[in-house]
Amino acid sequence: MPKKLANLTAIIFDMDGILLDSEQIYRRASILAAKQLGFVMEEETYIATIGVADEDAVKIIKQQMGKNFPFANFEKKWGQIVAREMEQNIPLKRGVRQLLNLLTNHNVPIGLATSTPYERTHKYLQKSGLKKFFHSIICGDEVKNGKPHPEPYLRVARDLGVDPHFCLAVEDSYNGVLSAYRAGMKVIMIPDILQPNEEIKQFTHAILPSISHLQKIFNL
Repeated sequence: MPKKLANLTAIIFDMDGILLDSEQIYRRASILAAKQLGFVMEEETYIATIGVADEDAVKIIKQQMGKNFPFANFEKKWGQIVAREMEQNIPLKRGVRQLLNLLTNHNVPIGLATSTPYERTHKYLQKSGLKKFFHSIICGDEVKNGKPHPEPYLRVARDLGVDPHFCLAVEDSYNGVLSAYRAGMKVIMIPDILQPNEEIKQFTHAILPSISHLQKIFNL
């Protein structure tokens, strides 16, 4: 078991793949939407978009899929597929609500740094009942520089009034890990679709199998 971390004041989460079990939905929607348009989206193309702002994801998809790929139609179909699934239920990762309640009961400031746009982020958090837990929420379209740039995490730390060095960041993507590490934070990676490689491991304090394991790391 990784060592407990001393002197931590706040915790900052990513959203998709950490709090919400949504990355699998996004992946299925991407592959299906492309298929409905007569194209094959390789797994590697979707993986390249994990943890980046929508604007950057658009560039990646257009580059990977080629100039004949009807991106506007793809985006519309993707949105429809995701909306159908997420309207039925906002899937939470196991242990999320319990951990957020525990952190709140211990008066730990909680932040969110996500690459997901503002409208979708707040809709999902409101519908899932998680929004009330966060003292700061910074979305992908609220920053000039998205992950892996440190700006999202620095913005949240500033909102919380906490030195970044006293913040613990929880991420599932390479870009997210790098963003938090470059902000000067301790980083926990909880893999979802992406598995940690040797390069990314050096930027993490620990790699945990689930969010439930964070309780011991945060010394609660």
